Amino acid sequence: MKMFTKKIVFASLVGLLSLIYIQTNSQVNYLLDNDCANAQLIIYIVPDVNYPSSTDWNPGNFTIEVTDGSTGVLGAVTNTNGFNFSPQNNGSSGGSFYQVFSHAAGNQKALTAGVPFEVARISLLGSMGSFKTFRIPAYDDAWVSILANGAKSIMTANPPGSNQIPTTYGATTVTNIPLFAGIFWDGAAWCGGSQANQEPGLTDGSLNCYINGTGGLITYFNGVVNQLTIATGADLTIGSGFALTANGATHIEDPQSLMITADQFGTGSFIDNGTVTYGVNGSAEVQAYMAHAGNYQYHMHQIGPLVHNPSFALPGVPGQNGVFLQEFDLLQGSTYSYQYLEPTNAWQNIWQLTEPVPTPHGIMLSDVSGVSKTISQIGNLNTGTITTVPAGVGLSWSLSQTTAFGNGCVLLSNPYPSGLNLNTLYANNIIAFNASPTAYIWEHGLSGGTVPNGNYATWNTNTSTGTGAMTGSGGMISPGQGFFGVLGTLWVPGGTPPITYNNIMRVHWHAPFIKNQHVNLFRLKAEGNSSADDLLIYFYEGGSSGFDTLDSYKWESMYEGVTQINSLATTGEKLTQNIMPPLGNQTVSVPVEFYCGAEGEYSLTASDLETFIGGTQIWLEDLAIGGPWQDLLANPVYEFTASPDDPAERFIVHFFGPTGIDDPVAQSAIRIYGYGQDAYIVNRGNETVQEYVAYDMMGRELHRGTLPNSTVNKVTIGNVSAYYIVKVITKEGNVYTDKVFISQ
Repeated sequence: MKMFTKKIVFASLVGLLSLIYIQTNSQVNYLLDNDCANAQLIIYIVPDVNYPSSTDWNPGNFTIEVTDGSTGVLGAVTNTNGFNFSPQNNGSSGGSFYQVFSHAAGNQKALTAGVPFEVARISLLGSMGSFKTFRIPAYDDAWVSILANGAKSIMTANPPGSNQIPTTYGATTVTNIPLFAGIFWDGAAWCGGSQANQEPGLTDGSLNCYINGTGGLITYFNGVVNQLTIATGADLTIGSGFALTANGATHIEDPQSLMITADQFGTGSFIDNGTVTYGVNGSAEVQAYMAHAGNYQYHMHQIGPLVHNPSFALPGVPGQNGVFLQEFDLLQGSTYSYQYLEPTNAWQNIWQLTEPVPTPHGIMLSDVSGVSKTISQIGNLNTGTITTVPAGVGLSWSLSQTTAFGNGCVLLSNPYPSGLNLNTLYANNIIAFNASPTAYIWEHGLSGGTVPNGNYATWNTNTSTGTGAMTGSGGMISPGQGFFGVLGTLWVPGGTPPITYNNIMRVHWHAPFIKNQHVNLFRLKAEGNSSADDLLIYFYEGGSSGFDTLDSYKWESMYEGVTQINSLATTGEKLTQNIMPPLGNQTVSVPVEFYCGAEGEYSLTASDLETFIGGTQIWLEDLAIGGPWQDLLANPVYEFTASPDDPAERFIVHFFGPTGIDDPVAQSAIRIYGYGQDAYIVNRGNETVQEYVAYDMMGRELHRGTLPNSTVNKVTIGNVSAYYIVKVITKEGNVYTDKVFISQ
């Protein structure tokens, strides 16, 4: 704030306490360069002499004028000490707004010389940034003059028609009382917030925020305010990667005056914890970034309504909100949209612009341009409790099936202008999602959007693990993002509540997440042919080697020829998230299937290896090539050549749990275990393996042979499913024996 004072009178701004007397016809200007000059105007009288009698003095009238034509700046008077100034004749003159205050007779108090006596406080309210100066008194016929002896005193100038008695007293300026706790944007600068640029910060939740000019921009990732008011002629933008929370009421006066933007780096985020109201034409705009890349056309996206249209109506479902299909138009004449029909497990093209798309359902959307776009929807913000279309009303949007997989799939979306926590959504809809804890999100591309993945990313809400784009997301999805859920057998159409969203599920999705400290979690990404896919194997308390509700199915790509990868449960299901029992010190082998659409070079990359306990070993076996296994801890990238004609079940990932990791002798042991019809001999130490012998359980020798000095050796044991004994002799003369199970 900048302030100059030729003569200071009757004003409270920011900074100092001074006692200054006024000269005749003085006009005192206070320069307010920005909203940081928020203050209360505090009016004092400071007598030159004692006034023991309340009838000895009368202050007369005075005027406060705002000098640049602004209106609504001066607020109501708060009278103090029983001294009554009542606003009179408020109005405008010559483009300026003014208020006149007159003293009520008979309310004078005894005064002491030199002691300030407060008589009123006037709040400076409204469009603070719209005025530059105010002045007291306002006109040349004001009631101040200079005494004959030159002393500066306040007295009546006996203007025509006045019968006031001259008095002698002074005025003071108290400048340490703020107007009120608040944050302002005046069209040029922020004021009052805790951030360096004075915009809202994390600790400002008790402050009201007023947007009184155009160009307001949130550039902090977690700003918090109490009330948020976006006034007439003003606007506020929450940029990509930034966030604002309003704990109190939010009011949006003009069209599109609150905007939540999105780009290739992410999206903005807004959370209201109070009410949201609008002016006659007030509305918000929420964006979603649609990444198209390369030469791929018909690049599909799962998306749902970003706002709701006040005129929206869904026949047969009163109160359901949403938008019309025209709000999703990416490219006029070349936008393709599809509704998923859950009862029949089929896609239906929807094309009429007046087609209602209810919140929080989703659609598939694309065009043929192959160009990235930002979609914007204008309307009212989605907030509070939101439910899916109820069953039994005969609409194609209704949820009806109870099949655990296939027809039980429902395409939903995040309706809020903030992130949505899938973990909380599923936890609050346990009956609906009892068959599967997994959300499936169609991936539009690799990091940076350079090539399409063409596969489903997944998020497991029980284990808080994700694949693809959901890796490391914490289970958060952005505004409008669509996803598939799987209805469970406990959910009965018409007999259980619809899927319900509420405000506790909202999160600023781009805020820093505390990384989950998973233990023994393994990821394997397959890349090649301009596409990618990945899988997760997680050794987790409660997991099983077969399929159960903790696991996540591998959903095949909608594209032909893209690279795909999945693991296999022992019961044969294809999984993208395979949740296994705890590894312990056991040896576990997991088959991995690989698919590709063209002959060429591919790679497998292992990650999250640091989550495994020391002493664990992880090996990759390529059944198509044979030969030595690759130690993924030492070299996590495996490169190979593949063809669409190759057998899918090509790889095995072998996990050797640590045994006696604090015992150097145990670490040097030879490990023997069975998988399929073979036995594997793993040299975990420094000895040299020379010979092995295989026996049946009766002690009869079946096989004997020498072994190369390799870390891992595979030997054929028997052709009958049974237990066998394998003995290994090292060059150092030590013998290691173990029992293995061989299956045919």
